[in-house]
Amino acid sequence: VALPGGIGTLDEVFEMLALIQLERIGSKLPVPFLLMNYDSFYSKLLDFLDVCEDWGTVSKGEVASLWKVCNSNSEALAYLKDFYRTSSSDTSQKNETKLHSTHDLPF
Repeated sequence: VALPGGIGTLDEVFEMLALIQLERIGSKLPVPFLLMNYDSFYSKLLDFLDVCEDWGTVSKGEVASLWKVCNSNSEALAYLKDFYRTSSSDTSQKNETKLHSTHDLPF
């Protein structure tokens, strides 16, 4: 999860994008990467990435496929809930949450 930040945060954001794109992480077990665009903090960056697509320096939809841009906590939680398909069992496992990935596991 990337929150609004400065140069160090941007460095980490682009490092994560590169690692996911190159399948250095998430190749065997997908990982969610969320960009929290609170109060449109990252909107100009997202506009710039759209311009990169227009120029052909980034493939159409490439960046969008690597992360989920969220504008609120509730949007992020809904995405993560869908990503992991969380469900709780009231009978055998009190107060424990089971995580079921929507993606195929390597085992």
